[in-house]
Amino acid sequence: MTVEESFVSSSVTPEIERREQALGRFTARFAQGLPKGLQATAFCGPASFRDPEADDIWHAYMIGRGIVPLLKDQGPLLARAFIGGIRRFILARFGRFTSLPRDEAQVLGIAPVNICKTKNGRVETGYCHPEDTDAMAWLVFDDGKRDPDGYPLCRSEILSVYLKMLFRWVFVSFSCRGDASRMDWAVGSLLTWRWILSFVWANKWMLALKIREILKSSRPKWVFCVHEMHPHSRIAWAEAKRFNIPTVTIQHASIVRTKLWYFPTHEELAAGLATPYKMAVFSKDVQDLFDQFFPGNTLYPLACGPRFSKWKKIKSSQHSQVAGEGPILFAGSLPWWDNVAVLKGVQRLLAQGNQKRPILVRLHPAAKVPVKWKERLAQMVESGKVNLSKGSLESAISESAVVVGMNTTVLEEAALMGKAVLVLEQRDYLSFATRLGTHIPLDRFSWYEVEKAITSAATDEEEAVRKGRVLLGIDHSVFRIDQAN
Repeated sequence: MTVEESFVSSSVTPEIERREQALGRFTARFAQGLPKGLQATAFCGPASFRDPEADDIWHAYMIGRGIVPLLKDQGPLLARAFIGGIRRFILARFGRFTSLPRDEAQVLGIAPVNICKTKNGRVETGYCHPEDTDAMAWLVFDDGKRDPDGYPLCRSEILSVYLKMLFRWVFVSFSCRGDASRMDWAVGSLLTWRWILSFVWANKWMLALKIREILKSSRPKWVFCVHEMHPHSRIAWAEAKRFNIPTVTIQHASIVRTKLWYFPTHEELAAGLATPYKMAVFSKDVQDLFDQFFPGNTLYPLACGPRFSKWKKIKSSQHSQVAGEGPILFAGSLPWWDNVAVLKGVQRLLAQGNQKRPILVRLHPAAKVPVKWKERLAQMVESGKVNLSKGSLESAISESAVVVGMNTTVLEEAALMGKAVLVLEQRDYLSFATRLGTHIPLDRFSWYEVEKAITSAATDEEEAVRKGRVLLGIDHSVFRIDQAN
């Protein structure tokens, strides 16, 4: 089976594309009815920031089902959003903002606290070149905290806007005029309602006001954001546009069409969704993909991301194929369904008996794993048939004969080291899988396929490494902020 024939779960189906368009239309109408200074927040909601990691409604097992399964899926999330929103409002947890100004800084960097560290007035992050990190001013925020300095708006003003949002939501929810299926419109309505109830929009509003205050006083030449089209970036791009300040960012991980949040609809762009002026990317494939969705004034220079620049010094010959009984490394990522697919792969091999190689499992530090699968993993480890991978990622890959996964960029990194790469596919779930390596449906995964992939990689190592370097932009110069000038 070829990659093209098997690459089904990594494709955007007509049903998903139809839903994208409907939710983009819903968001555009919703945003256009909000106060002008608040419109950018509408593009931070889940109907616009379309995230298959967070919402099941984008996966094959949910697409095309009726209203009852939708309510069963969204009901608990709505309840959680309502309770969390009340708590957020009462405790006034609308985000904590740490401003780190720097004399004569020409760039303002913006990043969430979970992907950077602040220590002694400095920011440390692998998403930016160290010299650039030290040269720019920073705004670091934590959505889950309360700002000790308070907020420019009181809770009564926030509540007033909350009511305006609810009124606008009701109006748009009942405005479907045959230009979208009622089911897709209902999805857009439920996702937007959940977002309003959660008060998460208030955090993004406060972030917008904080960015606005800094830009007004410091007037940097550029605004830089970690994460290209995440909600906080969308706010940053909109606020910078208000002051005619150009914006720049760098691709931070692999980009494929099924990462839906990267691809706004024309109606969202027309309604005011802001995009960066310059977005450096790893490969021409990403350039070509973005050209289909972004306005003509967005530029896409090629560059290597700082977090992957370490692979420039790595040669596959340093990590040649592990012979004999070298282990098989299963690597997971963030979404629950990715980790379920990976652990099902482990389970399938164990069920087949006659274990040919040691099995290692390496989960993402922030991985979401359903309770029952956590228990099953613990049982596998207790049986002695499975071990958890510890130590550095580079060592884990280097010592393995083959790396198995579904969505993780560990697969690209394994290819760079000349390793066999085996990509699991599960048709129920939308996948962000790489096109590298051997693709195999989960229900066909076996020890035979593992050994076959190892043998194949041994003969095609040079080509696999080349493709891995292309996908991660390893042969381009490392991205620097001054490239934007």
